[in-house]
Order: sequence, then structure tokens, then C-alpha cells
Amino acid sequence: MMHPHGADWLGYLAAVLVFCSFYARSIVALRLAAITSNVAFIGYAAAKALYPVLILHTVLLPLNCWRLAQLRAIDEPREREVETHRPEDEPDLASPIVGENGGQGRD
Repeated sequence: MMHPHGADWLGYLAAVLVFCSFYARSIVALRLAAITSNVAFIGYAAAKALYPVLILHTVLLPLNCWRLAQLRAIDEPREREVETHRPEDEPDLASPIVGENGGQGRD
């Protein structure tokens, strides 16, 4: 029986990372797993002279990085909204509504 050596372990790691990208629940986690699998597959393919695999993952790596950057750019304005939101901007719903006459009957 043959045991994996050197670059073979990198190939197995890359395969596990592809599985992780399919298992991911969020698109950001999917892209991060895909990027790491691209890097592992590039190393594996270069070590084993598997040129079709090398070309594929060399093209997919910048694509995955670009898509991740797009996701981060979309989320960035939302994060700024949350950071600049102040609770004092919202009405206090627990306090009674006070009219012109101080809440002493009808306005």
C-alpha cells in the first residue's frame, strides 16, 4: 500500500478545503475556504506538474479574492450605519407622551 508523501498531503488538504467551501453557510466563509483551497491546489499542482489544475486555480484565486472584496465593500456601509447609529436619535417609547399642558388633561 502506498502512503501519501509531501505534495500529496497538500492535495488532500486542498480537497478538504473544497468540501469546506461547499459546507459553508455564509458566502464570506465560502469565499475564504475557496481562496485557501485555491492556494493549496496551486502548490499541489505546481509540485506535481499538473498544469490544467494549476491554470484553473491560478485563474480562480484572483476571482475569489475579487468577489470577497466586493462582499466586504457591500458590508462596509452597513457597518458604518450601525456604528453611527445613536440610541438618543430614537424616541423613548417607555416615557409617557407629554402634551403642551404638561400631560395634565387634554391638549
